[in-house]
Amino acid sequence: MKKTLLIGGLIALLLLSATAVATYQWIFSSGTEGGDEVVVGIRPGTPARVIAEDLESKAVIDSSLAFRIYMRLSGINRDLKAGEYRLRTGMGFADLVELLKKGPEIEFIKVTIPEGFTVDQTAVRVGEATHITKEDFLAAASFATASPQGFEAPPDNSLEGFLYPQTYFLTEREDAAALVRRMVTQFDQETHDVDWSRASSFGLSPYQAVVVASLIEEETKVDEERRKVSAVIHNRLKVGMKLEIDATVQYITKKYEGQPLTESDLAIDSPYNTRKFAGIPPGPIASVRAGSVVAALDPASIDALFYVLTPDCRTHLFTADYGEFLAAKQRLPRAC
Repeated sequence: MKKTLLIGGLIALLLLSATAVATYQWIFSSGTEGGDEVVVGIRPGTPARVIAEDLESKAVIDSSLAFRIYMRLSGINRDLKAGEYRLRTGMGFADLVELLKKGPEIEFIKVTIPEGFTVDQTAVRVGEATHITKEDFLAAASFATASPQGFEAPPDNSLEGFLYPQTYFLTEREDAAALVRRMVTQFDQETHDVDWSRASSFGLSPYQAVVVASLIEEETKVDEERRKVSAVIHNRLKVGMKLEIDATVQYITKKYEGQPLTESDLAIDSPYNTRKFAGIPPGPIASVRAGSVVAALDPASIDALFYVLTPDCRTHLFTADYGEFLAAKQRLPRAC
């Protein structure tokens, strides 16, 4: 009991000390006039703790804890606008809060890249949402601009598969090359714990594992199915069956929006056409999430060779029986 009271007393003392520091800064400090300029970016949804720690690391303030208390007392901890702020080192809390209340000098531009987008689709989305043109983005989207860690450049130098899908915030100063580097860096971070050495157990290189991951990404959006789709791909490769994944034909015809494939499309003479050629395509067909990479290297332990959409138009039936596959296909609503 005495130990608990002692610890409680120490915590209370620390809080009182921090409050005293914050109060001193609030009332008396206006900061140093000669501080160096610092650019601080605050992204949407950034917690007050992270903001305060960033300000302390850049020497804008001396105590992140004291400033967090001050932010709460001044009522701005939840109302900060996202963007870039031009601050200076050694600022007083009062001056700093006034600048934060005014809002950023440069607001962030938001662009969301969905999973399964190709480089072309990503370039279009970036061109629509930002100041970066589609053409500039396409020119920058190569291994010459950014190389994923541990990967050698493919023959076409394309970063297809390596532009990580998520929401990005950028400023008007950021060019196409900078955004591409951020997207590849995000891929590196998201796949940091992936055991790429497992690829060799399937007769694949790490790059080919990304190719398989892109097929998985295009074939299902249900997380629980990724390893099953991976199993079907690996099972077919093992017995020499064609993958017959229409998404590879959609990739070469650029029919991304659900346009129906024609007989001439399915007969295209391209190594990406898995209807015509056995094996995996020579390169990825879409951006991939880490979950699809993991699935590509860790398929489910099932003997399925086929999958088909179920009537819910979302999940799949997996089977090793061709007759069952055909029967399930007949039950599929036309709307799917």
